[in-house]
Amino acid sequence: MILRYLLILVLGGSLQSYGQTIDYFRVHLGPKIDRYTVTQNDNVRGKTHLDVGAGIYVGKMINEQFYGEVGLVKNDYSAKFEIDVVQPNGAVLTGFGNQLYPTFTTTQLSLAAGYRYPLSKVMTLYGQGGLNVIVNKSLSREGSQTFTEEVRNDEFGITDEIEVITYSNGFGPGGYLFRGDVGTLIHVGKEFYVDVSLSARSSSLQLNEFDIEYIAGSNPQKQGAKLSTKGTGFGVYIGMRYVIDKDAS
Repeated sequence: MILRYLLILVLGGSLQSYGQTIDYFRVHLGPKIDRYTVTQNDNVRGKTHLDVGAGIYVGKMINEQFYGEVGLVKNDYSAKFEIDVVQPNGAVLTGFGNQLYPTFTTTQLSLAAGYRYPLSKVMTLYGQGGLNVIVNKSLSREGSQTFTEEVRNDEFGITDEIEVITYSNGFGPGGYLFRGDVGTLIHVGKEFYVDVSLSARSSSLQLNEFDIEYIAGSNPQKQGAKLSTKGTGFGVYIGMRYVIDKDAS
């Protein structure tokens, strides 16, 4: 429901004014790099992986260089981690690193201010910064889940079986992310531009955290770790920008 109201507020009312309220409209989509932090166990490591982010925005030029922008962003988050199992003879077996573990999804209200610098009639550079406020979030799974996988050490030709239990997936206190973007606009005809950008985001508070426990066949003692994220990540996005007011192009 809140997403519907925001869409009406951000897009519906603005587009009715058609150029009097906003100067441009843009959309983008692309991969983003995420990583969870691991605590309480040195044998468990968070791994960098790709998720997907998308956004829809409207903007208003303050003058020829400065502008303000508001939008809605859809970001999905997942965790990826790797576990080392130490054998009695000291050999280290590694596994579980290929499993992608969905954690939560969000819709974020994006507020930003930026500066643009035209290089030519075809190309314009821009940079912007701001805040993404999480207006809707949901867990991708709840309750415990159990995974069984083989861990191995190819050097010694040793394999073992590990059982991993994930549980207590929940939200942290964080409800916002700081963001910064740099990008390039390429004029491709009339009011249309290709928009290519690099983006970085992070929060000062945890957005999500969950616990794992695991047991290896050769070591029946249960071990655990905690994984968490502040939403820190980097993305590469490509999209289109439509300029409503030609004076803003």
